[in-house]
Amino acid sequence: MTKLSSNPVQFVRGRKELSVVYFVYGSTYVTANVTDTVCRTYGIPIATPKFVLVSIVNIATTIVKDRYLAKVFGNSSPGNIPMTTYGLWCARDMLTILAAFVVPVKMADLACTMGYNRKRSEVIA
Repeated sequence: MTKLSSNPVQFVRGRKELSVVYFVYGSTYVTANVTDTVCRTYGIPIATPKFVLVSIVNIATTIVKDRYLAKVFGNSSPGNIPMTTYGLWCARDMLTILAAFVVPVKMADLACTMGYNRKRSEVIA
């Protein structure tokens, strides 16, 4: 068994469960960055498209991840999950996306209106 500290690449390659987690976060951040770029290029306000697109990608990839991990680590077939539970999971993920990708941009915008440097405001937010 390879240790993470001595050979991180081999450690990660041998664990498909890590790959599926990286898939979720990689897809989420790629979507956020592409949405940012497209919106800035075409002068579209960023907040709504970024929130909607990143939420959709994050929720969809999280479902794929959870199903995969349930198959790999579960010791019985999963039962029915109530729709209320799915709704709560979606709400949780959407609030996370809002807090991570939309609110910091709005905070940086607010700081700029108060005379702070744009780049520094974005980094701090």
